[in-house]
Order: sequence, then C-alpha cells, then structure tokens
Amino acid sequence: MDASATGRKSIALALGAGGARGLAHIAVLEALDDIHVRPAAIAGSSIGALIGAAYAAGLSGKQIRRHVIALAHDRSEILRGLMAARVAPFSLSGLFAAPFGNPVLIDAGKFCAAFLPPLCLTISRS
Repeated sequence: MDASATGRKSIALALGAGGARGLAHIAVLEALDDIHVRPAAIAGSSIGALIGAAYAAGLSGKQIRRHVIALAHDRSEILRGLMAARVAPFSLSGLFAAPFGNPVLIDAGKFCAAFLPPLCLTISRS
C-alpha cells in the first residue's frame, strides 16, 4: 500500500559524501529510528552510500554506530580492508604507474565485504 492510500506522507533520504564527516548521518538515522520513520527511498554518495546501504539492508542507526565504533578502533584492520578492496593487487610499482591505471581504484563489492557488517551482506544476497 502506498503512502497516498494510507494518508501518510513518505520521505526519501539523501546522504552525502565527506569522509569521516559523513558519519554524522548515523545520528540522523538514530533520530529517524526514535520517531519510527522509515524512508521510502535512500540515496547516498561515498560514505553516505555505505551508511545508506547498511540502513536499507535493515540495520538500525544504533547497530551502524556500534559497527563503526568497533571498526574505528582497529586502524590496521581499516588499512588491510582498503588494500584488499583495491581493483588491482598492491604493488609499489603500481603506485608509480598512475598514468596507465589508477592505483587507488576501489572495487565496490570488495569494499562492502571489508567494511559493511556481515548482516548487511547476508541480507543483500538473499
């Protein structure tokens, strides 16, 4: 049943980029959870896309916050995840071959596997 049939309005959520500043989106998700509002559509760019994907997969704002805090406390795991998510395997020569291919291109699937909570990945595959 759509929003017009029930007389309730629906909202869409747009989450922006900004690296670590994008983590502020988590507080917005927690506020939406507190007032029991679920967006009809979620769009995001960069960090906003990752947070939006986790939220759309069914994680609450609180679950996302807990995952990010746990992840932030292990810098070596973050570096390992970033290196594993690269399109090409890491090599020093690859860093100097930038005109022939970008050495920092990230594979979206590998990135999600490295940084999204396992529950998100299970839900998105079903």
